[in-house]
Parts: sequence; C-alpha cells; structure tokens
Amino acid sequence: MDASLSPFDHQKTQNTEPKKSFITSLITLRSNNIKEDTYFVSELKPTEQKSLQELKEKLKASSSKASSMWGVSLLGGDDKADVILLKFLRARDFKVADSLRMLEKCLEWREEFKAEKLTEEDLGFKDLEGKVAYMRGYDKEGHPVCYNAYDLKDMPKRELRVASNQILSLFQDNYPEMVATKIFINVPWYFSVIYSMFSPFLTHRTKSKFVMSKEGNAAETLYKFIRPEDIPVQYGGLSRPTDSQNGPPKPASEFSIKGGEKVNIQIEGIEGGATITWDIVVGGWDLEYSAEFVPNAEESYTIVVEKPKKMKASDEAVCNSFTTVEAGKLILSVDNTLSRKKKVAAYRYTVRKSTTTA
Repeated sequence: MDASLSPFDHQKTQNTEPKKSFITSLITLRSNNIKEDTYFVSELKPTEQKSLQELKEKLKASSSKASSMWGVSLLGGDDKADVILLKFLRARDFKVADSLRMLEKCLEWREEFKAEKLTEEDLGFKDLEGKVAYMRGYDKEGHPVCYNAYDLKDMPKRELRVASNQILSLFQDNYPEMVATKIFINVPWYFSVIYSMFSPFLTHRTKSKFVMSKEGNAAETLYKFIRPEDIPVQYGGLSRPTDSQNGPPKPASEFSIKGGEKVNIQIEGIEGGATITWDIVVGGWDLEYSAEFVPNAEESYTIVVEKPKKMKASDEAVCNSFTTVEAGKLILSVDNTLSRKKKVAAYRYTVRKSTTTA
C-alpha cells in the first residue's frame, strides 16, 4: 500500500470546507529548495577558482607552522584540502587576504588548544554521550543533523549572554561553514532578546543560518527542514533511538490540521487476517485522538481500536498495531475542534498480510 494515496476527511464544526488533498498539505510544509554551495572545483566560478588558487599559494608562502586540519594536509592538493579552504573563503566572501588571516588564526588556535588531541581525552562525561549531544538522521537537503540539548533553567541571563557570545564566536572563527542551519527550539522567551544583543557581532552569512522557533512551535519549525521520520519523538517526530536497528526509516506522510477542524485518515484495502502497524503524531497535540476499524461487510460492527483520548502537549508519537478478522479500513481521527491553532502532523503505516492458509 502507498501511504500517500490515503484519503483525508477534514471536518469542521461549522461551515464544512471542501476536502484538502494530501499533496496540498505536503507542499505547504516543505521548505524552499535553496541551491547548495558547491565544493567541486570544476563547478566554481572562474573568480572563485582564482581565489582558491591564490589562497593555496599564499598559504604555502606563509610562515604558519601547522598546515593540516582535521587530519587533512591543507597543501596536499587533493579534494579534501579544497573543501576546507573553500569553507574559509566562503566565510570571508572569497576575499583572499581576509580568508588567509582567518585560516592562520584558526591554525594558531587549534595548536594552542590542542584540538587534534581532544578525541583521545576522557572529558569526564561519558554518561552523557548520546543524550545531550547526538547525531540522528538527515535533513531534507541531505545534511546530517546534530542535536544539542542545553539546560537553561535558572541560568542567570548575564552568564547566558556571555557564554552564548563566546561559543558563537568560537565556532564562527574556527569552524566556518560547518553548519547549514542552526535551529533553536524550546528556548526561554528572553533568549531572543539576548540573541539580538550579540547578533551584531556575527557575520551576515552566519546570522542567515539561524532559525528561532517560538516556544511550543518546535514541530512546525522542524518539519520545514527535517522529515518527521527523522525527527526524535520528543520533538514532535516519529524517530526512536532503536529505529536504526531496522534499517532506513519508513517515510511518513505529512498533513496539517486547522483550528476547529477534525481530520479522519482512512487506510483502506486491509484484508482479513492482516496486521496493520501505524505511527501518528501531531505537533503540540492538545487535542483528541482515536482509532477504529470499519469492516467492509455491512452487517459487521465497527471496532473501537483506541478510545477517544485527550493528548497532552508533551505526549510523544502514538505507535500501535491491530490484527483484523475481516477485510475493512482503519480510521485514525484527530479532533482539533476545540483549538484555534493550526498544527502540523505526520503518520505512517505498514500492513502485513496473514501467512496462514486454509
């Protein structure tokens, strides 16, 4: 079965609107397709190729002791070296002198900080690995996604401002073009005020990569950049830590629910004896969810699979399964009629046919 073919019934308490197609909902949630910067020398503009060559020559002629970074020789002349040099060039708009100055300062900092040896050290927080910082999935453009959890509760605003400024400056100066987009979610209301204070010290290119999500708006923001099957369940997605054991995640279908609207997702064509397994989530739930199985035979009764339940804003994705006795369809209902807020949502399912034979 193809999840993208499942019909959606949208109902309102008053003035019933025409049904929306799944494709319409999906398109409104996708971000604009922004062209990626290329790291292939053959695809660079002639002026960019010239700047890259000039940077190589100036770096070779400079007195810098260190000439390698992340295990790559910057004067090796291979593709890896070109990628690193292009990052510094882009950070300074391909101005060779500025790029060289930035690169030399970075090399000095790495030598002083002993950055190359950090991976060999025990920093004393092994128990936090995979919890406060971890990699999970990819965004819609194919970039790997790194999640960093910061505890800002009860942190003095002044210390937060100073620490944030230092961290951003360190990454901006020494790890240029390492981040495609940085999204801040679930941040205190005053964080945007603090950000406005240190943002003048950031380059325009760096600031253009920052996205601030309003409190309680995490899923809506993340869905613009990352597919729901790659977003952790605690942030309004469908991804669980154990999912990677089963291979690539099964793609999910996205949809939206307007305030005052009820949506019924009908999964049809389910044979008798089949087992259907599904995941469903609504960003910031705060609505009613239920599931029922409707047999095709008119004389059969509808089966309540999941009774109507009020989902809290903090609830994670629902994962459930149901084995049918006869052919029919499964209906997943999300009732947002008591809310005025539009919400993003996603679901996916698999149907496993019965293996028994008569």
